Amino acid sequence: MAYLDTFELISDKKKPYITVRERSITFSKTAIELLKYTPYVHMYIDKKGKKVAFQATEYDENTIAFYNEPKEGRPVYVRISDKNKAKLLLDLAGEKGTEKGIRFYGEYIADENVIGFDLSKPVKKD
Repeated sequence: MAYLDTFELISDKKKPYITVRERSITFSKTAIELLKYTPYVHMYIDKKGKKVAFQATEYDENTIAFYNEPKEGRPVYVRISDKNKAKLLLDLAGEKGTEKGIRFYGEYIADENVIGFDLSKPVKKD
């Protein structure tokens, strides 16, 4: 075992995150940037591991609409407004939806252009 195996790297780079509410999943600007402003993603669920992943992709019958160029003066964000998908994530996390939502930090895997989120590690919003 290497000395740093139990350590977490501290960096100025912002971590990607999602905020899950009862009816939607909102992605941070960092998450959108890491997925290269893709217009479509695939959503993958690991029920046993309580994880979700979003992968940038081309359009097909399984894609979810993701990024649209914002109108001038509007902030950059992505919100998937789908109460069934949001409820699925909240159920996997063992959480109830809140008005402000529950945040989950993710890990970006560059060679697969995917961001994975561990739903067993929520960060409650104030």
